[in-house]
Amino acid sequence: MNRQEVFDDVRSIIVHVSGTSKDQITEESSVADDVGIAGDDGDDLFQALNDRFQVDWAGVELEAMFGPEPSSIFAIMPWRHGEDRYQDCTVADIVNSIIAGRWVGNPVRELSKEERSRLKRQAWLQFAGFWVGILLLAIILERLQG
Repeated sequence: MNRQEVFDDVRSIIVHVSGTSKDQITEESSVADDVGIAGDDGDDLFQALNDRFQVDWAGVELEAMFGPEPSSIFAIMPWRHGEDRYQDCTVADIVNSIIAGRWVGNPVRELSKEERSRLKRQAWLQFAGFWVGILLLAIILERLQG
């Protein structure tokens, strides 16, 4: 297979797993940040890639790459597990790894103190936003009933 054929196959798998339009997926796309694959969908993606291609995925840490399942309450909690480790993955990383037959993408790295602080602030804002939304919904429902 040439590079374009590998990319087309990878993009089809990503579209199937994520529901994202194929036009939005380029080799530069971050699978988590740009495409929006998170949690168990990351596991589904790499299972589908493994079923299609013979690649040694040693070095890939799905938790560091995709985090927890977003539907889980733990995904919005500011103290969630694993937020101090990160592994970026672009579509090009996957394509290059398939061509090489082994993971050649970015290694897992420890986040700096500044990055951890930024993530904690974002997580607290998400956590607060979630509960504000619940509170507003309760107020609206109460007013509709009474």
